[in-house]
Amino acid sequence: MAKSPAPHLRLIALAAAAVAAGPVLAQGTQLQTVEVTAQKRTQNLQVVPVSVEAVTAADLERSGTRDLFNLSELSPSLSSGAANRTLGSRMGLRGISDFARNAGYDSSMGVYIDGVYAGRTEANTQSLFGMERVEVLRGPQGTLFGKNTIAGALNITTRKPTERFEASGNIDLGSNGQRNLGVWVGAPLGSGVQASLLLNRDQTDGWIDNLTRTDLRPGAGKGDNARALVRVKPSATLTVDMALHRSRYEGQPLYGEAVPPAAQANLAPGPYTTSFEADSREKVQKDGGSVTLNLGLGGGLSLTSITAYQKASNSYVNDEDLSPQNVFTAPDSRTGTRQTSQEVRIESAASPQFDWLAGVFWLMQANDQYGTIATGPAFPVPALRNRTSVGQGTLDGESTALFAHGNLRLAEALQLTGGLRWTRETKDAVYEQTPIPGVVTNVPRFSAGLADTDLSPKIGLNWFASKAMMVYGFYTQGFKSGGYNLDNITTPVSNPARDLRFDKQTVKSAEIGLKSEFADRRVRLNAAAYTMDGTDWQVQQFVPQANNTSLVTITNAGKVKIDGAEVELQAQALESLLVKAGLAYTDARFVTFKNGGGAGVDFDGRRLPFAPRIKTTLSAEHAVEIGGLTVRSSLGYTFTDTQYSNPNNSAPTTIPRFELWNARVALEGGNKTRWSVAMWARNLTDRVYTTFNGLNGLTTPRAIYGQPRSYGLTASVDL
Repeated sequence: MAKSPAPHLRLIALAAAAVAAGPVLAQGTQLQTVEVTAQKRTQNLQVVPVSVEAVTAADLERSGTRDLFNLSELSPSLSSGAANRTLGSRMGLRGISDFARNAGYDSSMGVYIDGVYAGRTEANTQSLFGMERVEVLRGPQGTLFGKNTIAGALNITTRKPTERFEASGNIDLGSNGQRNLGVWVGAPLGSGVQASLLLNRDQTDGWIDNLTRTDLRPGAGKGDNARALVRVKPSATLTVDMALHRSRYEGQPLYGEAVPPAAQANLAPGPYTTSFEADSREKVQKDGGSVTLNLGLGGGLSLTSITAYQKASNSYVNDEDLSPQNVFTAPDSRTGTRQTSQEVRIESAASPQFDWLAGVFWLMQANDQYGTIATGPAFPVPALRNRTSVGQGTLDGESTALFAHGNLRLAEALQLTGGLRWTRETKDAVYEQTPIPGVVTNVPRFSAGLADTDLSPKIGLNWFASKAMMVYGFYTQGFKSGGYNLDNITTPVSNPARDLRFDKQTVKSAEIGLKSEFADRRVRLNAAAYTMDGTDWQVQQFVPQANNTSLVTITNAGKVKIDGAEVELQAQALESLLVKAGLAYTDARFVTFKNGGGAGVDFDGRRLPFAPRIKTTLSAEHAVEIGGLTVRSSLGYTFTDTQYSNPNNSAPTTIPRFELWNARVALEGGNKTRWSVAMWARNLTDRVYTTFNGLNGLTTPRAIYGQPRSYGLTASVDL
């Protein structure tokens, strides 16, 4: 464990020194222009008045980033972690992070894939192979992206076919039985028709040893992804993209890394060992399709229509007590979601004087949850052994929104940005829970509904100080609708429609930012500072139970305050050397959270969960030509400050700060057919670190450990 943040600060200082030394900058070597769709139109990243970071396909490949949960190593404002593919997965931005295991609860960060909203974590197990770009949009994005984007949004663009044949292949072999195979093929089919197909398989043997069941290895699993797209261009003004996708995953969750109590010390617990005996497994399935239409209307106007349907399900068996004895299990638990969405928008042509877009969005979503809790033969109360409680619920929701956004030039160097979104959401919940006396409460079948309406405005000014520098500032609002706790309920509930409900939360945010390039576009410096005020904040808490389990419950805190700043630096320090550095500072606290720890125990002033005060990223990439071949080496570094896994900020929930180093050396060659062979290592120093700390039950410490040092070989080809 680092004793101070000095190491990462020194690294940032070294990066700054390298780019500040003007003479070392390469002459004539400029940074690549990056295009994003953060305002739902294609624009240069440097003229978009939004704090957004673009991670390109090259960035993903050279960093070895395979899925959304590893993306946080490239983006300092992004936090993520996963105990498994759904139940324990979390993602967040700017100190706002949450789990999405409850069918009645929505994530605080929106994920969009080719403009299609993925409403549940079950739909976010996205492989990043074959992706063209991932945009990390920080802060509330309610005006343009709508519901549940109070933390921000991930805007993912997939690779599209062109009018010529293209193909890519990738094979990855690494320690702990890691095997990854990916193939992407795109080709013209004639008469204005192009098609692409992506296939990907990811498999690992895990890195956790189960001392009780040697046949169960947490983290082991395999997944398959497929995505097909047909692009039709019947005329110069009309493009239709028809996409289908499917993914499957089956494995054992990392959920079970618990340190056994003293009575089981003979099991020699360690950072990469566990001792549960139940056959813990999960299975995730996701299917969907979309039709995207882009039509030129004439007069500089264009129409975009996105119609989509997707469904996802998760089934799992889990050892709830995480011990060698059969005390408590979840022998049959399932979650599922189905959603249909439609977005239609009209936009003007891009113009330095005035441009605009307006549209409507509709979403129908059905979530269901079936959960069992069973006492085993080792349960401490003999009369309550071998009992099963069943909780089952559904939540049907509908969301309708109208939105508009525009940019107006007020003067030669001054631009006004404004937008407004009106949203109405309705949710209908049904739930019931059968009891285990003294262990799980009885919740008689109940049904309830809610309706939330919101206006999310945005107003800002953009000053173009020069062709290479923009200063912006804006005020915006966002909201997330209320819902119902539809997880296993163990505490008494006198009025389910009231006691299981939580209200909508709102956020107000102000931000100022800088986007700049200098030294003949060889240095790019972007920065932002912001403040956010949240009201009726929806809080997820891990509540220890006397039966040696921990349950997740959702309540409303009073107010939160989040202040922060972000800095990104890129420099082509030498013709052969590219340096990137990022720093995020986040001060995220509860202003008021009365009775957060029970009657009379307030959490006022405590930090929000999974909100490290400081997080930094640093990478350096060096390329040199040798005999017609390119040797490309890269080194990556991430520092994550101390954080907490629960709003009580107690010692058992403290996640210590940690540093990670990754390295890669590749040999590249070819002309029309490009190929590369690379050796890589992740967590180069074999740092022992955790992504979750807490208590399973009242006394048993529990931790989820990050992956130890891993290494391997990657071969890829592009035709």
